[in-house]
Amino acid sequence: MDMQIYQLVVPAIATYFMVRLLRQFFKNKRTGRSTLIWSIWWGVIMTLSLLPDAVSEQLASILGFADNVHAVIFVAIGLLFLFTFYYSSSIERMQRQITQMVRDQALNDAMREAEKYHYEELLKKYTQKDSDEDSLRA
Repeated sequence: MDMQIYQLVVPAIATYFMVRLLRQFFKNKRTGRSTLIWSIWWGVIMTLSLLPDAVSEQLASILGFADNVHAVIFVAIGLLFLFTFYYSSSIERMQRQITQMVRDQALNDAMREAEKYHYEELLKKYTQKDSDEDSLRA
């Protein structure tokens, strides 16, 4: 079996990203779930680059494709859709969280402003009352 240049480059890149993932995980910059998903992804990429014919032929036979290239393309498109769905769901969840945080902050600001206004009115009332009493005494 002849080794192609991509069979050397892709595993090196995959190894780099897997090490990077583990470092981020141990520094608490990445969740365990995310680390696992991306480690599996890079492991599959590494396996595909090292054993492209064996993996693609096995994939084609499992999925019932006559051609192994079609099976790999089909699985790749499926994974792209899966990642797109996952990221769009994450973005929507973050948008809802940001909206709720902004609403809560706006309500807190409004309450502080109302309390400030209320205290200022009370202060004016008592200050005016004291000055009226002082003017009556004089």
